Order: sequence, then structure tokens, then C-alpha cells
Amino acid sequence: MNRTEIEIELFARVIKSGHEESIQEVLKTLPEVPFTVEILDKCNIACLIDQFVPNLAPATDFARRIRKWRNASMQREKAKIVKYFTYGTLYDFGGTFVPDHVLKLLTDMMCFDDLALVKCAFKLLGALELSLADFEYYRVHETAAQFQYRFVEADELVRKIEQLRRELSDESLLDQDIPNLEMDNFDQTELLPKLLDNLHLHGDQEEGHYKMMENYEWALWEVLMVHLVQSIKTGNRRVITRAIIHHQEHRFPLALYRKYEIQSLIRALPRKISAASQLFDEIELIEESTLNSQHIEAFREVKKAVNGMEEGEEAWPVLMSLMMGFLKQDDGFVHGAVELLLNCNISRERFVEFAVENTLLNLPYRTEEINELLVKIRSMEPRQ
Repeated sequence: MNRTEIEIELFARVIKSGHEESIQEVLKTLPEVPFTVEILDKCNIACLIDQFVPNLAPATDFARRIRKWRNASMQREKAKIVKYFTYGTLYDFGGTFVPDHVLKLLTDMMCFDDLALVKCAFKLLGALELSLADFEYYRVHETAAQFQYRFVEADELVRKIEQLRRELSDESLLDQDIPNLEMDNFDQTELLPKLLDNLHLHGDQEEGHYKMMENYEWALWEVLMVHLVQSIKTGNRRVITRAIIHHQEHRFPLALYRKYEIQSLIRALPRKISAASQLFDEIELIEESTLNSQHIEAFREVKKAVNGMEEGEEAWPVLMSLMMGFLKQDDGFVHGAVELLLNCNISRERFVEFAVENTLLNLPYRTEEINELLVKIRSMEPRQ
């Protein structure tokens, strides 16, 4: 953890306070911090802005810039994702049985918004050993035909399916004595080089097979996350639940959930979906375990600022925002935030400005320290 990460974590706390003046003040000094998109995403900055200050123009402009930077980075990754995903899928399933969950993923990919992944799906469906029944069940011909004459991958897939249909309808094939090939005796290693040659996917001198397969896991996770995004965007309970269940076997890192803004997509759903709500909570737990040390270090910085105040000095807006950011959002820091507010020199006007009393009253529990702070605030009210 470096100083930049702490600075961005503190900025996240200020955003959570919802105090617009403080947020704008921090935004003015942010160019001095050598941040990266990855650090901004780690602290969920763009999504926090959407959630807490959606109408604050300087903040929403910054959120737009974050997404622009992130999208540019993701576009640069796209060719590698397609390359490694194609290689790994062919290595695992080329010339052998393709499991239903893999076939479902590939056929869903045909309807992705990202055309590079759509073409990747057509290419793989054309290269794998699939039956006409597989193609018919998932209506592959109908989907691929919509992209015919636009993508060569779609053209080849359509031709393959039509060839299978012609073969099936040719009655002369029924009279032929076709030998029964046992899949147990099928040597996948003989077919794989041919498939890779056809698709120009052999690892180059810098990337051997093991490196390619190592990168395949990364590419697979990226594709699965795009699949999850597409599923959530449908708003369809069945589609969303199926996608979440399908992805449960993978332990995605927090960075990947942040990169694709999964929690924001769930929050934007027009109705509550049990599986989506459960996933939202699971991401919260992943954040808690992943960023716990960062949260603690950020709180220490705030505590240090409070302890360093001159006698009689009043808490300034940004400091109040930081304390409120911890009070409002993290149960693990509520006790510490209340102690800071008790020991800090805060005027009645500042308590009112930051709605401290209402925040305390909305907490799901009441401790002795919370009651003490409520008494302190109420004692400042002018006598009638």
C-alpha cells in the first residue's frame, strides 16, 4: 500500500459524506496525486460519485473521465483476450466433447455488444466439434445469419451448419457403412495443431503453451465478467440468476468486479433479484477482506489529523467529511468515528450542516458513546 492509495481512499470517504463543498475542494488538489485508473477503481470512485453526488458537475465530469480512461485500457486488452480465450478453449475442448456450460457461454457471446467477442464466438463455434443438434438447439444459424457478409467468421459458421443440414438430408448417407469412432481412442493432440494452424493461434517464441494457458484463465475471467454484465443489463430474473450461478465456481478478485461496475449495475436494477442482491453482499465482503488494511490506514490518517489540531481549532469541512464518511458507511469504524466526533471541536452549525444527529439516529444500534454524542449535539441547541 502506498501513499497514493491512501489519498484516493480518503477521497472515497469524502465522497461518501455527500458534502459537495468538500468534494470539490479535494477534486482541485487531486491532479497533484499520481493516481492510476486501477487505484481509482480499487476505491470505486466513479460509482461512489454516481451514488452520492450524481448532480455535482465537477464530480460527474471526473467520473466520466475515469470511465473514458478505463474503456481505452480495456480496448487495448481486447485483442489479447480474444487470442488467449480462443487458444485455451480450443486446447480444452477442441476435438472432444464440449460441456453444456461452455456451449451456453459461446452461444450467449454471439449476442454480446462487443463485436470482437461476437466474432470470437463465431470462430470457436465453427472450429469445435459440435453436432447439428447443438447448433439447432441454440439457434446458432439464425444468429450467425444476421452477421453474414459482415464477418467472415459468421459466413464460415453459416456454411458449416448448412453443410451439416445437407449431409443429414442426403439419404444416400444412410446406406453407407460409417464406422463407429470411439471418442476414448480419439487423439486430441493430433487435431489441436491443425485447429491452431487454421486460426493462426500458435504461441510465438515469446509465448509458449504454458504461458498461453496461464493467460487463458485471465481471458476467461474477462469474458465471464462481460457475460455477467450483459446478463444483468437484461433485467431478466431468470437470465441474471442463471449467469450468477454459472459464475459461482470462479473466485473473481475485487478489481474485476470494480472494473465492470457490477455493484452499480445491480443497484440500477428496477426490481430486487435475490441472486443479484446476494452477489452484491458477497462483493462487499470481498472488499472488506481485500481492503481492510487500507481502510485502517486511512482511518489512522484521519485520527492523526484530529489529534494534531490546535487547541480551540474547529474541524474544517474536509475533516468533517472524512469523519462522516467513516460514520455513514462502515460498521467497523462507527465506534472510532463517534469517538473522533466527541473529541473534536465542532460547532453547532457544523453538526447541522453535516446532519450528524440524523445519521446517528439512523444507525441500527445505539451505544453509550453514540448517546453521549447525541447529548452533546442537543445541548448546543438554543434554548426556547
